[in-house]
Amino acid sequence: MCTAGTFAACVCSSSTVDADSAAGGSSGGGVGSGGTAASGRDAAPAQGGALGGPDAAADLVDSAPDAGPPLARTFTQRTSPVSKDLEYLASSGEVVVAAGKAQLIFSDDGVTWSAPNPPVAANAVAFGGGTFVALGDPGIIFTSPDGKNWTQQAPFDPTYLAPPDLAAVSYAFGRFIAVSFGLPDGQYVASSDGVTWKYATAKFTDTSLASYAWTNMLRTCAAGDFVFVSSSWPDTDHHFRSKDGITWDVVADWTSLTYDVAYDGKTYCSVGSYSGGASTDGKKWTTSGAGLHSVVTWNGVFFAVGGFGDVRASRDCQHWETGAAPTLPEYLPSDLEAGLEAIRVHKDRLIIVGMGGRIYTSP
Repeated sequence: MCTAGTFAACVCSSSTVDADSAAGGSSGGGVGSGGTAASGRDAAPAQGGALGGPDAAADLVDSAPDAGPPLARTFTQRTSPVSKDLEYLASSGEVVVAAGKAQLIFSDDGVTWSAPNPPVAANAVAFGGGTFVALGDPGIIFTSPDGKNWTQQAPFDPTYLAPPDLAAVSYAFGRFIAVSFGLPDGQYVASSDGVTWKYATAKFTDTSLASYAWTNMLRTCAAGDFVFVSSSWPDTDHHFRSKDGITWDVVADWTSLTYDVAYDGKTYCSVGSYSGGASTDGKKWTTSGAGLHSVVTWNGVFFAVGGFGDVRASRDCQHWETGAAPTLPEYLPSDLEAGLEAIRVHKDRLIIVGMGGRIYTSP
C-alpha cells in the first residue's frame, strides 16, 4: 500500500489533452493513457520533499510562449489502497477510476480512494455512454454504471479456448473500441454497451494502406474528431486514425508508439514513447517534446506526465518545460517500472497515477 505524503511540485511544461476527453477517459490512459515507463532513476526519496526550487515557477512562466497565468501547481501524494502500478484513469464527472496490473480503485474526489468489493482485476479502463468498461486477462471485461459496483461480463468470444488479452480501450462515436496484441491482423473488438462485443476488421480509405501492418495494437485513445490506435511490433511503429471507428487511415508523421492524445479545441497534442507531436487537424503533425506517457488539457494548458516522474506543462504542445516532479525512490531495480503513467482532470483537479500504486492530485 502506498501511504500519503505531501510534496510541493512545480509542474513542468507538458503536452495537451482535452478536459472533456479527460473526463471521459481513454486508455492511456490511459487512452488512456498509460504506457511502459522507463526503468532506473536517481531521485529524492519517495515520501515528501520540496521539488523544483524557489525559482522553478518563475522560470517556467518567463520562458513559456504566450505567457499567461503561472503554470506552477502543487501536488499532494494521496493514500493508495494498492501497491502495484496504476496505468489508466477514467472519469465520469462524478467518480474517477484508476486501473493497472490486475487492480482497480475508485474515488469521488480524487483524494480518498477505495477498492471495489469484491476486487476487480483490471488492466485498463474507459468511460463513455454512462458506463465504465474495464479490461482484464484473458479477454475478461467488467462494466459498471457508477465506477463502484462492477459486473463481470461473459467472455466476448466463447469460440476462443484462450481469449486474447485486451490491451487498451477507448470510447468514441457511441461505442467502445478495444485493441489487443493477441487478435488476428487487422482486427479489433467493439461494443455499444460494454456487454456485447463483436470483432471488427479495419477498413482503409486507401487500399494501398493494407501494406501497413495493423497488428499487435497496444494503445487506443479518442480526442476531438478522431479515435487513434498505435502499435510497436516487431521493430516498426504503426499508427491509425478514424473519424467513425470503422474506416481508418495512417498517421504517417508519428515516429514512435503513441500512448495518448488530447485536444483543446484548436490543437491536437500526442505523447509517446520517444516523442510527441502537435497538429491542428489531426492529420499533419509536427514532432515535438520528449517521451511522455499521458496528456490532458486543463484551463488552456497541456499537462503531461512521463516515465521518470516528469510533470510538464505547455500552452502549445511544442514548447515543453520541466519545473519539478513527484519524488521517486533514490534507487530502482532494473526490472522495476519507474514513473508516472496517466493524468486526467476530475472535478477541476489534476489526478496523476503511476508506479507502485502512487496517486497525486493538485489542490
